[in-house]
Amino acid sequence: MIYIIDFHDSFTFNIASEFYSMGIASEVIDYQSFFNQKLPHGNCILLGPGPHGPEYYGLNSLIEQLIENNKVLGVCLGHQLIASALGMTVASSQKPMHGQSIKIKLDKFWQNELRSPKTLEVQRYNSLAVYSGKGIKGPKLLKHQQEVMAIKSEQTLSYQFHPESVGTTCPEVFFRSFQRFLL
Repeated sequence: MIYIIDFHDSFTFNIASEFYSMGIASEVIDYQSFFNQKLPHGNCILLGPGPHGPEYYGLNSLIEQLIENNKVLGVCLGHQLIASALGMTVASSQKPMHGQSIKIKLDKFWQNELRSPKTLEVQRYNSLAVYSGKGIKGPKLLKHQQEVMAIKSEQTLSYQFHPESVGTTCPEVFFRSFQRFLL
């Protein structure tokens, strides 16, 4: 079971639909309801996309607790929330994009992680971006023009772009990666 945290973004339900098509049970929960209860342990949580940036929600300490006790996935805002909790910087993107596709090049780690070719096309909907800053050690980062597009650690896997969007040419690559991460 994956708990998908909804930050009031319609793409959240597209993500739930992708998991459903893979035979993975999920439940969409409003972020306010989720963070106003006792946080779960030993589950899989997907922090979904949504408006604003991490500062707006003020959830860093709660996200840190989630990461300590659960496997945490993230898409767009969810990626930014995870990055912020890990000590990375979230700031204005060098190239804000809303509904545009970009080609990203994968290094060997990400080619193996995603089991994909060296270049993929992904859809972006954001004016904010994650920057790794100095001293960030541990997670594997995928960067595109200095912006962190993906994060992988023992407890987290997140993407700045929308793997469920029509502009991402290979959504199955990213959702299979989510599925393997859960095992």
